[in-house]
Amino acid sequence: MSNEALNKILESKKEHIANLKDQYAGKFDRSLRQHGMLDLESAIQEPGMQVIAEVKNSSPSMGKIYPGDNFDPVELAMSYEANGACAISVLTEELLFKGSLDYLAAVKDAVEIPVLRKDFLTTKEEVYESLLIGADAILLIADILKEGQLEELHSFAEDLGLGVLVEFHDSSQLERIRKLNPEIIGVNCRDLKKMKTNFEVFEALIDELPRSARVAESGIDSPEHLRKVMELGFDGALIGTSFMRNNNPGAVLADFLDEVER
Repeated sequence: MSNEALNKILESKKEHIANLKDQYAGKFDRSLRQHGMLDLESAIQEPGMQVIAEVKNSSPSMGKIYPGDNFDPVELAMSYEANGACAISVLTEELLFKGSLDYLAAVKDAVEIPVLRKDFLTTKEEVYESLLIGADAILLIADILKEGQLEELHSFAEDLGLGVLVEFHDSSQLERIRKLNPEIIGVNCRDLKKMKTNFEVFEALIDELPRSARVAESGIDSPEHLRKVMELGFDGALIGTSFMRNNNPGAVLADFLDEVER
């Protein structure tokens, strides 16, 4: 995803955010859904290499990803769950990833493992919306959040009972990450502005991370890659494209896990 694509996404969300601000007017019920929410951190820290399997149909760089004629988020999520996923990530960004809030709500109703909302969240209203549609956890991307924003949204999400996967890409964000000390840290080896992956980022950053649940993101295209990030010390990996470009993503997930466990 180029810097231009990222700007398009953030620009496209402005009207939705304005509507959310009008709807909630800064009033948030922090008691909603606390009971019975599923814990993403615990799921990632189960024994063995854990995989957050992603449901997504398109991406800015590849266009349509899933080759099948019928993109069914619920069917895909259920297949992931049956084949060993510790959690499901659902893209909800509409413009370039062709996601939907409805996809997440439907997936949440269908599976019994944590559901992560993956989007480009920048406001409390979007975090609160995530709670209301059924997310157990959200993604916060350090690279797109200004000083103070990341900390504010992280604290607000935790107050709501949401899990938070805090993602960053390079050492320029390390001080913020260490100070925040989030329960779940995601290292993304893809530079969102240049849309290039560099697998060496995982090795360069793993020893610099707080002892949180550690997740490797992007660039994991084979069981060998998954084994490598496990050997480096990551607890889990978030994988989407490598699964979704196949007709049976759940079966590919099972193959990845089988190879790693041998």
